[in-house]
Amino acid sequence: MLTPRRKLCLEAIRRLTKKRGYSPTLQEIANALGRCKASTWEIVHALERDGYLTMASSKKKKRTRSIVLAVCCPYCKGTGLMVGRPI
Repeated sequence: MLTPRRKLCLEAIRRLTKKRGYSPTLQEIANALGRCKASTWEIVHALERDGYLTMASSKKKKRTRSIVLAVCCPYCKGTGLMVGRPI
């Protein structure tokens, strides 16, 4: 379910990605939302679990800019930036 906080988080990720051309860090998302990094992580994890975004993971390398919005996300259409896998 997409709660108001999750909607704000998706919009912040979309806006930051469009502005800079690459995905934001969790800290940058937290700053945009005015929340702490831990609560932002919970929101981002829930969005990943629900299929709204993906996060690349690597055990060998720490990737801080690994958030990609899913193609089917209604908040992403028309930006040309989203290359994630569909649900």
